[in-house]
Amino acid sequence: MLNKLNKIAEAYNRYMNHVARTRVREALLQSSDRMLEDAGFSRELIEQGVQAWPWRETTTKQQEKPLAFDKISELHAVADVTFDHGERLHKQRVTEKTSKQLEETHKKVA
Repeated sequence: MLNKLNKIAEAYNRYMNHVARTRVREALLQSSDRMLEDAGFSRELIEQGVQAWPWRETTTKQQEKPLAFDKISELHAVADVTFDHGERLHKQRVTEKTSKQLEETHKKVA
C-alpha cells in the first residue's frame, strides 16, 4: 500500500513540475530577446518546450554575469563608499564639536 502511495506522490510531483514549467515557459516566451539574454535563457531552448528545461545555454557567454549585475555591484560599491565617507565626516564633526566644547569648558573653569 505504501509503495503505491509513493508512486502516486511521485507522479503527482512530476505532473506539478510539468505544469509549473509550462507556465514559466509561456511567460518567458512573452519576454523580449534582450531580457531573456540578460537572464541567461535561450529562446531557442524555450521554444523546444518543457523537455529542454532548464533552457539555459552552457556557452561561456551565458556563464558570465549579465551586465546589469555588474552595474548593480558598482552602485552598491559606490553607495558603501559614500556611506562610509558620510559616517566618517559625521564622526569627525562630532569629535571636533566635542573638542571645542571641552576647550570652552576648560577656558571657563580656568
